[in-house]
Amino acid sequence: MKYAITGPRGRILKVLDAPTDDTVEITDEQAVAVSSSEKSLFLIGGELKSDREAFESRLSPEQRAALEAAKNAVPKSMTAWQARAILEMEGLLTQVESAIAELDEGPVKIIIKSAWENNAEFKRDSLAIGGISKSIGLTSEQVDELFRKGASLTV
Repeated sequence: MKYAITGPRGRILKVLDAPTDDTVEITDEQAVAVSSSEKSLFLIGGELKSDREAFESRLSPEQRAALEAAKNAVPKSMTAWQARAILEMEGLLTQVESAIAELDEGPVKIIIKSAWENNAEFKRDSLAIGGISKSIGLTSEQVDELFRKGASLTV
């Protein structure tokens, strides 16, 4: 058995071999996990938790639902480089480029081609995204997932 000094929100500050007035009993396995972790760990309800898990464990059901909804939210936009990268990663880049090339000549093709080639920001709810995605057979849900993945890419 080991003993932990914890902060006011359960963050483990120090592990001791002997108890004191301000320690909590932890298992030897928990003590090893704390000493080998590079990140702060928290003791919540007798269990070790990461900072994220500790934060989430304190949320009300309504707050948890809102957090989950935010995690699954579809970004409103992504840049052309993000779009090209995720489309290539998903094996769809050639299809999209072919769909753009096959557009009827005119203002719409000029605008879409210019945006694609000049690193524009693409809006999820744009008619161009809807049209191109339908032309290559993607569902709305698939496009949403591409936006989630694409918008999360950074350099």
